[in-house]
Amino acid sequence: MGKGHAFSEVKAYVISRLLWDTKVNKDSVINDFLNGYYGKAAPFIRKYMDKTESELIKSGQFLDIYGHPTAHQNSFLSQENVQLYNKWFDEAENSVLKQPVYLNHVKTARLPLMYAMMEIGKSDMFSPRGFYSIKGENLILKPEMSQMVDYFLQICTSNGVKNVNESGLTPSAYIQSTRRTLKIKKEGNLAFGKNAILSPMPATKYSSGSPALLTNGVHGSNDYRVHWLGWEGIDFEISLDLVDDKEIDSIQISTLYLPNSWVLHPKGVTCTTYDNNDNPNSTTTIDIQGDQKNEEVNKTFNFVTSGKKVRKIKINVTSSAILPHWHPAYGGTAWTFVDELVVYGKK
Repeated sequence: MGKGHAFSEVKAYVISRLLWDTKVNKDSVINDFLNGYYGKAAPFIRKYMDKTESELIKSGQFLDIYGHPTAHQNSFLSQENVQLYNKWFDEAENSVLKQPVYLNHVKTARLPLMYAMMEIGKSDMFSPRGFYSIKGENLILKPEMSQMVDYFLQICTSNGVKNVNESGLTPSAYIQSTRRTLKIKKEGNLAFGKNAILSPMPATKYSSGSPALLTNGVHGSNDYRVHWLGWEGIDFEISLDLVDDKEIDSIQISTLYLPNSWVLHPKGVTCTTYDNNDNPNSTTTIDIQGDQKNEEVNKTFNFVTSGKKVRKIKINVTSSAILPHWHPAYGGTAWTFVDELVVYGKK
């Protein structure tokens, strides 16, 4: 339990008290801690704690330590419930505005709720709970959602929050990855909205295995369950038809690195382009050297085509296949995840 995680302080306090006296009244212990730690904000924090617990129990769902907020977006993290939680946090902050110690405790307690809101927002970027609104052909980043991203990092930094999840992801790395997702690749992207053909198809348990995810302009973040397509231990091919030939400047595709979840970058990626007569006019391979012990979370493979006329694109991904010697599960099967195929050029 680290600082900033859901009520880690009260958990530690209650466990300590129970170690001394297993018959102590749990509710009185919780209230005792809340009053001392949150001051006048305590009643609002208690409402939030009780409501999240009762709503989760009512849903009958299991709260997994590695679970994702989207698994509960229709139950204890429903839009209605989240609005109520935020109302209580607003009241909690207002009650201790002139008491900075209590105020920081309240702001830190709000971090898991903000995290849930951002993750749900990223899972469907254009929904009512998403980061973007749609006006005609324009995608408008919602100011309140954008501000939340910056505010989340600010609160983490000022209160010494070291990690966001059990895998040790730092707040700065998480926000950097989130900002990457928020940069929609639509303008100048000739792949946007096109139909990609995948062979073999990715696992359906991640993003439903939908090929449309590769050309919707949305990059994946730090979580393989949101905006990523995954293949387990096999090589695969991605094909894209631009309908007619275009002058292409560059072709990009990105992969994910989360070794704690058995996710590695591929060994290499080969990009082949074809003209209007299906003749190949360029082939380039980018390999990853070494054992991948220390890689960035996101890696972009960038293929420069220098204005060549291109009709079709074929991406061949060579999987790492087997987890390397330094991995605790050495010899196990490695996953490869890709997010967005981006093609820059002239229309």
